[in-house]
Amino acid sequence: VRRDKMRLKLDDEKAQRLYELKSGQFCGSLMFLLNIAVTGLVVQMIWQNKYYDYPGFMIYAQAAYTFYCLTIAIVNVVKYRKLERPILSAAKVVSMACALTSLLALQTAMLMQFGSEQAGFIRLMNMLTGTAVCFSVFAMAVWLVHATKKEIRLLKKEMA
Repeated sequence: VRRDKMRLKLDDEKAQRLYELKSGQFCGSLMFLLNIAVTGLVVQMIWQNKYYDYPGFMIYAQAAYTFYCLTIAIVNVVKYRKLERPILSAAKVVSMACALTSLLALQTAMLMQFGSEQAGFIRLMNMLTGTAVCFSVFAMAVWLVHATKKEIRLLKKEMA
């Protein structure tokens, strides 16, 4: 939000677009750090048998929250991609990464609460879902950096 407001202070439309693209690229770069954190989370879940544990009916509240976030994230990624606003698209991609991480946490908690006698299956599912989430976050970061870098290059050629 701050960078979007700062973009408006620039006079030239191309300079505003360049600033917005660089902001989107920076956000994509930060997502690589987010991916390291998510990968660390997955590694702990798999090798150290760490998991989420929600007391009582809290798991149902977590499930409702997770599916709400995932639905909103998917709708917003599609909606804001069409607007061609890199800052907003980057924010929605981060929202999607958070929703996927929340889905991983929910799966882990549900497997521990409802399938605790199947340790091998739980480990396999955490490994598969964790790997899918890590690759998805990494792919979103690569896409964000690559798309903005490509457009920055084209815009700089136009400005020169």
